[in-house]
Amino acid sequence: MLIKESHSVNQLREFLYKVIICYKKLNNFDAVLAGNFVYTQQQELLVVLKKIKIPSLIIYKEGMLPIAKFKTAKDFLYKTKVFRADHIMFYNDFIRDTLVETNMKGLSFEKTTVVGLPRFDKYFNSKFEKKSNQIVLFSFEPNEKGNYLLEDQSYFPQFENEVTKFHLLFAKFCEENKEFNLVVKTKGSDRAKNYAKKIYDPFVKKLSNRLIITSDIKADNLVENSSFIAGFSSTTLIEGLASNKRIICPKFSNTIFNHENDLLHPYQQLASYILEYSELLNIFEKDVTIDKVLKEKFICERVFKDDGNASIRAEQCIVDVINNFKKDEEK
Repeated sequence: MLIKESHSVNQLREFLYKVIICYKKLNNFDAVLAGNFVYTQQQELLVVLKKIKIPSLIIYKEGMLPIAKFKTAKDFLYKTKVFRADHIMFYNDFIRDTLVETNMKGLSFEKTTVVGLPRFDKYFNSKFEKKSNQIVLFSFEPNEKGNYLLEDQSYFPQFENEVTKFHLLFAKFCEENKEFNLVVKTKGSDRAKNYAKKIYDPFVKKLSNRLIITSDIKADNLVENSSFIAGFSSTTLIEGLASNKRIICPKFSNTIFNHENDLLHPYQQLASYILEYSELLNIFEKDVTIDKVLKEKFICERVFKDDGNASIRAEQCIVDVINNFKKDEEK
């Protein structure tokens, strides 16, 4: 959204200016770090920070899209945006190249750094792999994925049926295999919670405390304490791979879903794709060897490096921006 000069915008800027000035007196700081830059309030804050001469950085937490979607993302996500921060850090080269190639006003390659995904450091640096009989399903409400991953919306009813079928497989498995637990992690929206609740209501009494439906437990905690990670086109699947967990995804019909729109594409070999109960049983009955070279290639494409040093790179980038800003001010 382009910032428009108006009375309300000027009022907001005046308010933010006073807040930042007062806050800096109470709690001195050298820079401001944010996770995004496109929202109106963030844009106006960045304008104020430039006026006060405080450097601003973005560690961009968006853009983890299927590779096929990067081409269209340039138009529908960034076409009207303006970059007003001093520097921006990205998770991978795909995201950086996408934003730089939009020729977004205010953004140049020199203002960018690829650091990786800091919260993944704990996975890469972990020396121990926890084994358990816990399955975590990162539930996905059909509209959430279907709205932007389905190319032909006339297939949405079939897509919805297959999403529901995938969800139910794990409840059935836990019902028949009492040594296993199922944790269903939902998004925070009412629609996402209600979708999961409706599906699993018939199993609440049957599975008792072996079924947990939650929107509150942190994803990293669930990944760490589960041996099987189920979901679709989600960053949590990459977390699972980084933690050497088994990844389970829905095998949608070719007629309704373009598999290039899968976040794992073209590395689908790294996961087990199922839509039938017999296929789920095979996962637990057979050991599957993951191609380590292929996994490393995929992870490095998505989170830059698997060295566990993303936080260090991000910290160094922040220090460099602050120091360079101070040098420029002294000139």
